[in-house]
Amino acid sequence: MSRNEEWLIARSKLLEKYALNTPSSVDCVHLNLDYPDCGWINTHVTVNGEETELITISDVYDPFEDVTGWLENMVRHIFDFMPSGVSIDCEGYHALLYYEPFFYTSDELLISVPSSLYGIFYIYDTYENKIVTDAFCDTKEFINNIYSDILNFAKRVSENDSFVDDWILPAYNAEYAAFEDDNDPAIREIFVKKVTSKVIEDFLANENSDKRFIQIK
Repeated sequence: MSRNEEWLIARSKLLEKYALNTPSSVDCVHLNLDYPDCGWINTHVTVNGEETELITISDVYDPFEDVTGWLENMVRHIFDFMPSGVSIDCEGYHALLYYEPFFYTSDELLISVPSSLYGIFYIYDTYENKIVTDAFCDTKEFINNIYSDILNFAKRVSENDSFVDDWILPAYNAEYAAFEDDNDPAIREIFVKKVTSKVIEDFLANENSDKRFIQIK
């Protein structure tokens, strides 16, 4: 059986589980990231406060821009209900993060109190060839949590005097090399700028961004 076949079987079983028993409450997903250690950032995935998976992020294949792009894609296609994912190369295996939005018809979104947008988040581990984490999420809350976790982490670690050597230099060497002065304070902001998104922030700031039709009173 090929890896793609194993993923498709695991995915179909997961979707069947939620189809037969859709939860009555949403799960809360967060990423808790450790300070870089020898070129690795341990990323603890939690669901409702319980750690469900550990993703080891390598500075060789820094994925943070891709993760931000994944969230932006979800925002741009919020009413297209398109499944989307991002692959994190962990040097030896991949952690595949997917989000499957629930489909809603126009009629369902036209009622005076429209349904919130929900979806299923899951992580497929290519080393174990199985889904290692899944959660039933409010889409906007999920985007907010993942984006805020990464951005707040970036701001926090960028204040550390060692962070340039510990992550920026190896992960973003081309951007680092563009600075003539190694002590330029802007170097410490490279990571923050890479994971900051106006698209996502505008979406999160707009209370109607997840409402397809606005009821005019």
